[in-house]
Amino acid sequence: MGTLPKRKDIPPWVKVPEDLKDPEVLQVQTRLLEAMFGPDGSRIPYIEQVSKAMLELKALESSDLTEVVVYGSYMYKLRTKWMLQSMAEWHRQRQERGVNGEMLAAFQRTCIVLLSIELDPLGGVLIFIYGRPFLQTLAMLLIVSASFQLRIRRNRARAWAKGLQGSVWASRRFI
Repeated sequence: MGTLPKRKDIPPWVKVPEDLKDPEVLQVQTRLLEAMFGPDGSRIPYIEQVSKAMLELKALESSDLTEVVVYGSYMYKLRTKWMLQSMAEWHRQRQERGVNGEMLAAFQRTCIVLLSIELDPLGGVLIFIYGRPFLQTLAMLLIVSASFQLRIRRNRARAWAKGLQGSVWASRRFI
């Protein structure tokens, strides 16, 4: 990778030319790009600013993959590559599961309730449940139970990644 990027607006936190010499490269499915970077890449400047790296997208011919090239200092580009890989995996799993509204509609049909989900300005999520009182309570308990299970899984994954859980713990199966 001896060629420098063709981009003219190199961010001020990227040192020229040393940070542009050996970029990190990852391949992402093209269908995930809008979910990751927003329409027309509108979130790319924000991601670049937060991660202190520079991103460049290159469409690969005869493939449904896009190459994401990450420029920056060694630690920043590795951290950014890891973050982008995690984002891509999360969006891929979300699209495969049909979280784009199909699961919500199925939940509402099953519980015979209407859910209104809003983002709280402080970073939380507000869920309003409309329906008969018993069905409201049932839906609330199902949502709380699912959120606890997700939190338990996330905490176990974090502990495993940090090496806090050994192979004996990981080999046990809990129901």
